[in-house]
Amino acid sequence: MSTDNCFHCGLPLPTEDNYTVNILGKQRAVCCPGCQAVAQVIVNGGFERFYDKRTAKSQTPETSTDHELEIYSDPEVQSRFIRDIDEHTNEVTLNVKGINCGACLWLIESCLAEVRGVESVMVNYTTRRALVTWDKDTTTLQRILQKFRDIGFTAYPYEYREGATLLHGERDQQLRRMGISGVLGMQIMMIAVALYFGKTSGIAQNYELFFEWISMLLALPIVFYCAQPFFRGAWRSIIHKQPSVDLPVSLGIGIAFAASVWATITATGDTYFEAVAMFVFLLLAVRYFELVARERGLDAVSHIQNSIPTLSTRIDEQGNLLQTPATRLKVNDHVLVGVGARIPTDAVLVEGATAVDESVISGESDPVSKQVNDELVGGSINLDSPITIRVTRTHDHSTVSTIAYLAERAQSAKPRFVQLVDRIAVWFVIGVILVAAVVAAYCWWYAPERLLTTVIVVLVIACPCALSLATPAAISASVGALTRRGIVLLRGDCLEKLTQISHVVFDKTGTLTKGELAIDEIDLYGSYSEMEVLSIAGALEASSTAHPISQALVKALKDKNNGLRAAQKVVHTAGGGVTGTVLDKSYHFGSQQFIEEKLGKEVAEACSTSQQRKKGTTVSLLANETGVMARFHFSDELRPEAKEVVTQLKAEGKKTSILSGDRHQAVTKVAAAVGISEYHAQLSPQQKLDQLRHYHADGESVLAVGDGVNDAPILGAALVGVAMGSAVDLTQAAGDVVSLNDRLTDLNYLLKQAEKTRRIIMQNFIWALGYNVLALPLGIVGLVPPWVAVIGMSLSSLIVVTNALRLSKRQTSPARDLGDINESLAYA
Repeated sequence: MSTDNCFHCGLPLPTEDNYTVNILGKQRAVCCPGCQAVAQVIVNGGFERFYDKRTAKSQTPETSTDHELEIYSDPEVQSRFIRDIDEHTNEVTLNVKGINCGACLWLIESCLAEVRGVESVMVNYTTRRALVTWDKDTTTLQRILQKFRDIGFTAYPYEYREGATLLHGERDQQLRRMGISGVLGMQIMMIAVALYFGKTSGIAQNYELFFEWISMLLALPIVFYCAQPFFRGAWRSIIHKQPSVDLPVSLGIGIAFAASVWATITATGDTYFEAVAMFVFLLLAVRYFELVARERGLDAVSHIQNSIPTLSTRIDEQGNLLQTPATRLKVNDHVLVGVGARIPTDAVLVEGATAVDESVISGESDPVSKQVNDELVGGSINLDSPITIRVTRTHDHSTVSTIAYLAERAQSAKPRFVQLVDRIAVWFVIGVILVAAVVAAYCWWYAPERLLTTVIVVLVIACPCALSLATPAAISASVGALTRRGIVLLRGDCLEKLTQISHVVFDKTGTLTKGELAIDEIDLYGSYSEMEVLSIAGALEASSTAHPISQALVKALKDKNNGLRAAQKVVHTAGGGVTGTVLDKSYHFGSQQFIEEKLGKEVAEACSTSQQRKKGTTVSLLANETGVMARFHFSDELRPEAKEVVTQLKAEGKKTSILSGDRHQAVTKVAAAVGISEYHAQLSPQQKLDQLRHYHADGESVLAVGDGVNDAPILGAALVGVAMGSAVDLTQAAGDVVSLNDRLTDLNYLLKQAEKTRRIIMQNFIWALGYNVLALPLGIVGLVPPWVAVIGMSLSSLIVVTNALRLSKRQTSPARDLGDINESLAYA
């Protein structure tokens, strides 16, 4: 095949773009991003030999049939990007090419919703990605992708490395179009200035006509190449009867250019070549800066995703070392990780000891010691010595991938206000065109000399570009800033809900306190030894390693060089305790109330009369079927920032309270230390829910803060639930937000960021709508020339994007945000 043809489909290669894919060990040129994406999926799925065995060239993605899309039906290929929500439901993130405004989102969501089996579609204007959920028993991914192409868009499964390449390619293409329109536009502007002064000083008609012909020739590439994306978007909106921002833009450019060409050919009337050139250039400049803003909003996600190495050293069953892509590692694979290398995916340490840098997740670069059987997070850096690890999660289900997916979902979600703005933008476009038509009819009868100028000004000045950018740019920037700080949004609408919060409810253990309990004292009953009861309690709690009491027991056993026994038939009761068998004997371990439920109140209270309880400590009882064996006293240290956080919440007018299952004395001690006057102790999970519902019944909007697992019921029931701690499993955490840094000050930052986001969205919306409402009457009465309309519309959009980028700025914090120091230069 000729080197001038696409390796995938065989069509001629474009002269201005350069797309390549590494196929069969060589960089192969392809003609477009669609071919690049399809070819990359074939390569990543391990099907490169397809290109050796095929008998004909593949079709381009835009014209391909269901047969061409069959590559996406292969289970091995699907496993790379399709997520199983439940037994019957799948979810996929798609890159979508051709989105130009909010109306495009409405078109995609409306048309895809008509596909039988599609349950939901959320399109993110900022990232140009769609999150699609469907019933896999009813429809297929191929049909969904074909539907995108039927309505004029190209969609393909998103893979972050290829997605970044496509985004850079789009930016380069935008820059090229903007550069050409700028260079040619400057020549047209110089000619326009010469003609303006020439007309006042009596330029010869033949010279005037000559310069107008030169201007027309210079404007041709601007209109037919640089402005091509606007015309394509307008044509698509006409075909599908869904008006978009591109429609009035294209009408304005087309009418002005056509009128100018007619005036040049017939040597009568005014020309608007300089206005056309300026309009196209400034529109492209706005979209370019919007693209830069999109990249900035995605920087946090990209930084986390790029922490995963491309290759890893897998150890096969014979002990051979094999270079294997990190994305192809399977559960239980053994991997050798050298000093300075990154952990390829979530794993457990099976050989060696080291320290790791987990700043990719926690934001803190201090080394963390790791021993055999300790868990390792993918993307962490091995600092001390070579280690062997066993994979516990594949790349697609790792912590890093889950964070990236949740951030994408949060950016794609549409709060009610965003949906309202999208609907307003669509009807605004229709209104602009109707106003232009009415103005044209009026001028036709009463002021024909103003007809063209006024219609062009109306179409340009009222173009709702800024209105379409007002909300998505702000949400993307805000989600990116939160992700960089280690705050992951599990629900897309929680930014909107956070602005409504009036009451913050805290759990005590692990939230207001460090959650690092230590055993102060063990009271023994009967003939049991301290080591015996410690070993039994540790065995029962071993399956709940994230709980502070479990961690204290494990630490105590390690300090005494005693390993954990294995417990069977373990049953956890949320907020109460745990029951299980050790060496075929049944035991219970938990709060006094829990033991009372298991053995009776008299048995549990018998120990309280024989030993004085230490003030302010947490107490758990260990019992067998005959009675209480031991009483454990645990103490916990208050977080140093807890009082400051509560004080700041009060200063902002928010109520604070504590709902805890711990003993009254321990809760009272913490409440007094942080300055919370309302607190409730010894509550069961159901009692916590009842109290929360009582707050809701009083009209309060409650934010609950807890550990994400043991507090799952209350976090799920609150208006917004915030789970604290890097140990939280993101796929199982309840609530709406997870703070991976285990840093309580993130709560203040989160609330301030949500309020700032709401404020900036409102500023953008008021500015965009206010500008259009105020400027339109001036354009209708002829007080605004075309060049002023062009500048006004462009400045309006630039102001909206620039204002949204304020949400990306870093705030002063004693702890480092996610990412390295160099990132701060990009946000200066």
